[in-house]
Amino acid sequence: MGQNIKPLVSVLMPVYNGQRYLATSIKSILYQTYKNFEFIIIDDGSIDNSLEVINSFNDPRIKVIKNESNMGLPASLNKGINLAAGKYIIRMDADDISLPWRISKQVQFMEENKNVDISGSWILLFGTKFVRWISYTSHEDIINGMLFQNTLFHPSLILRRDKLVSLGEYYDVNYKKGQDYEYWTRLVSKGVKFSNIPQVLLLYRFHDNNLSKRKFKDHENKRLLIRKKYMEMLGFNFDERILDAISLIVNPIGLTLHDLHRIDVFLTKLLGAESESLSLLEVSRNRELGRRWFTACYNAKEKGMILWETYKTSGLFDKYNPPCKKRIIFWIKCVLKV
Repeated sequence: MGQNIKPLVSVLMPVYNGQRYLATSIKSILYQTYKNFEFIIIDDGSIDNSLEVINSFNDPRIKVIKNESNMGLPASLNKGINLAAGKYIIRMDADDISLPWRISKQVQFMEENKNVDISGSWILLFGTKFVRWISYTSHEDIINGMLFQNTLFHPSLILRRDKLVSLGEYYDVNYKKGQDYEYWTRLVSKGVKFSNIPQVLLLYRFHDNNLSKRKFKDHENKRLLIRKKYMEMLGFNFDERILDAISLIVNPIGLTLHDLHRIDVFLTKLLGAESESLSLLEVSRNRELGRRWFTACYNAKEKGMILWETYKTSGLFDKYNPPCKKRIIFWIKCVLKV
């Protein structure tokens, strides 16, 4: 790429003590079929050999930025957004692998869908476990799904830089974990449009250092606060007592009838909540709430017809049509107590 040609894409990769997998991640970007990009790598005060690994690559597209001290991921991302020259910003983590056609696919999608501001993709979890992670593709389903969980995979994203800069909205540095989830929920009120490409374009490395049990609990507590803030922004009158109900919805394993009653009460309140923001997405919201209700009943510890009656008598019953296979399994659980 010539020195005077402005890149269409800025790939942004913050690094903190990532030497173990860093070279593989960098290569996965440099070997992309798409070539018109700059590669901004921010060393966030690493104390291992990350910087040496970065400097071992002799490619003019790489721009190395070194933070004098560890600023944290949100601050490094904000710094990268301001430094980026591209129309689009591609997110990349220092331990993941982008498939060779990732940038090409995402740029083509954004060029063909001018109304989309931020788009992700499906990912393949690999390492200590192998799982394909999929998510919603439409804007409406994505932002309704955010009522309960992050529906965008952060390292898979492509973002329109000018949109973010014009809004003056950046990552909140107070969120060391969940900074992306908090950012997306905040951008909803700004009219930002989301999407996901229904293809695996990123290999997400899962290893023992991803989240310890303590960090996982801290992370979940942070996500609960984000959900609360998001629901309040949408106009839902949030009751502090429903935090436990949200936890049950997000992790619906071995639920009792009492748990289901609490979930039903909360979801029904959310179903009937009225605000301009919520009413605009009524159909999609109702489907999401119905899906959460079915999932809770499907995973309940209880069996037999009492479970079926609990499920059927809820106002959420007809809001979601489960896949045939799951519907049959649930019916067997209720009728045959299997």
